[in-house]
Amino acid sequence: MKALSPQQALDQIGSGDPDPVYLILGDDELEKAEVADAFEQIVDEGVRAFNVERLHGMDASLGDVVEATRMLPMMASRRVVILRRAELALVPKRESKAVTADLEAFDAYLDAPSDHATLVLVCDDLDRRRNTTKRLIANATIVTCGVVESVADAERWVRRRVAAEDVSIEPAAARMVAALAGPDLSRLR
Repeated sequence: MKALSPQQALDQIGSGDPDPVYLILGDDELEKAEVADAFEQIVDEGVRAFNVERLHGMDASLGDVVEATRMLPMMASRRVVILRRAELALVPKRESKAVTADLEAFDAYLDAPSDHATLVLVCDDLDRRRNTTKRLIANATIVTCGVVESVADAERWVRRRVAAEDVSIEPAAARMVAALAGPDLSRLR
């Protein structure tokens, strides 16, 4: 298991040398979306339509995810597959032979991911008792969003949140809000 902060993940994306599998977790939906969307920057804008695939856990199976990552990139060196609400695909609604085959294919993919693809799984919460989840945690680069451990983190969170609303805040005001709320995400919200 390799763990990165959201900023470290963005720096790694910017360097153009991403890991094969990322698991984005946390309470801050805005930050999770920012990090997941940044993965599109790995692929040149002109060929993103062919090489960036966005899936949703409610509609896609793990078999669909593996198939999307195995597809070769078109006119690019890398393909990016983003699965939002991945917890819905990781915990199927009912057991069947197809679901079992998909889980086995996904487990095999985690052991030997494609060199030409980056898989990004965005989750709200995971059932950490399941074998597939344990294997995912062991093999993925984990990015935890919404972690506010200090007043400085809280100030950065306030500035990012305000900027997302297309308004501005004075640095002193951001410091004051962070100091009053402290490093508690629920109070900052």
